Amino acid sequence: MSDKPENMIPKIEKEKQEEQKKSQKDRNGIIGGLVFGAISFFFAYQAYKILFEFLIGKILVGIFALLTLIFIAVSISCFLIIRNLKK
Repeated sequence: MSDKPENMIPKIEKEKQEEQKKSQKDRNGIIGGLVFGAISFFFAYQAYKILFEFLIGKILVGIFALLTLIFIAVSISCFLIIRNLKK
């Protein structure tokens, strides 16, 4: 009884809306990952330029470099998810 064509239309529309929300979240993930990755890279470079001769500078460069890699990986992951959703 619930598999009538009239009842399937709202389900299909709801699935499309959920897919669009997921796609928008992934786009936000790409933008956020790139922005925070760039900021983290900037701080890593500044710490390298100014503080690298000290131990704290080496630690900060390592932390910021790791954060940069994580943010860029998140962006790539979100991009691949969007690309797979469009197929």
